[in-house]
Amino acid sequence: TGIAIVANAKPLDAQAWVTDMVLKSGNLKRVVIPNGTISEVGDITYADSDAVGYDTTVSCMPDESGNTHYEYIVAPSTGI
Repeated sequence: TGIAIVANAKPLDAQAWVTDMVLKSGNLKRVVIPNGTISEVGDITYADSDAVGYDTTVSCMPDESGNTHYEYIVAPSTGI
């Protein structure tokens, strides 16, 4: 039981990628890449004092509308 991860050098097909972020202001940002491929990956460093980072480059190809990505920024809900 658990999670198994298999890593290899096989190229992935183009697919949609979504990244969610919380900005310094507390606003929420979403970047949607409708047609992207992983073009480069960096080394993964594990250290007790740092968060694990995955240095990954996604190459964006235009979608059917000619756009490479979309960005959305919203203020967080205040619950009011």
